[in-house]
Amino acid sequence: MKPSRTKWNAIGAVNEFGEYPDAAGAFFSFPYYHTRFFTLTSEDFNNTDEIRYLGYKPDFARISEKELAKWEDGGQRALDESPNCGEGQAITARTENYLRKFIELCRQKEIPLLLVNAPFANQVEEKQTADAYIRTIAEEYQVPLIEGNQCKEEMQIRFADDLLDASHLNYYGSLKYTDYLAAWMQEHIDIPDRRNDAAYEKWAQISELFRHRELNGRQLKEIETKDAYMEALKEQPDSVTAVCWENNGALNIYQAGACVFQATSDEDYVKYLNLAGSDLAIRCTDGNTAVIVDREQYHFTEDGLNILVYDRIAEQVIDGVGFDEKNEMAAVR
Repeated sequence: MKPSRTKWNAIGAVNEFGEYPDAAGAFFSFPYYHTRFFTLTSEDFNNTDEIRYLGYKPDFARISEKELAKWEDGGQRALDESPNCGEGQAITARTENYLRKFIELCRQKEIPLLLVNAPFANQVEEKQTADAYIRTIAEEYQVPLIEGNQCKEEMQIRFADDLLDASHLNYYGSLKYTDYLAAWMQEHIDIPDRRNDAAYEKWAQISELFRHRELNGRQLKEIETKDAYMEALKEQPDSVTAVCWENNGALNIYQAGACVFQATSDEDYVKYLNLAGSDLAIRCTDGNTAVIVDREQYHFTEDGLNILVYDRIAEQVIDGVGFDEKNEMAAVR
């Protein structure tokens, strides 16, 4: 960007908290070194297993009651309704100019256009005014606009369950939101089905990986009783291997819901399995059982049933739990 008032204002907005003291250097595009050396923490080195699914990173956390209450105190109207465009500047002239250019270019190229706004809680006056003004532009060009806060009941979105923070949906909310968008587009726009298209095969692969890495284990983690957990293991896909053992008792290995190995602690034994990207080793010596995956030993309870679940597509342990006999078979994680 060339030196201008717009550039200076942009630098000021980015530098609101004084993180970049050399504003003049940034204004004239002087080269400078960027470093976080003095602010690095152990977390910067511990995210080696993080996966972004073609750019998507799910977050299953929910907004805190305290944070949500700040925005609900204004009443239900403030959360659900957008006001008419009020006094003051709704959006900048530059933003409006580019929005109109974008709409006109799509019209010129005969590209269907849909404007969307996901549900959010922090509907400050500036956002409400901007939303209302953008809606007038959409109506002027007869461009459909889905305002999430006006459709959240149809989407079955509950802020307490479906928001990550005041401005963003979490995984559960985004699922409801995208289901709604997909249904709308199927009804109003002619979109080809790409599910069996070889050019889109990567999307199917990533979707499968996401289900195995993020969802299957999370479903198991929500189970709190032994009987329900054992039933759930029977429904697991072929890629899942589960090891169930008691410290001084029997051990069973299940694959695709079927038992493929049994042993007791009455005699010493060693069992080894290659689980795609990991190694599973089981060793029983003098009545004590050790279950090891990639040199890490797993153990959840001394008195009761231990269960370790590995998914070969996810290439990782997706859950581990113990059901403690001394605590009414309560789940221990």
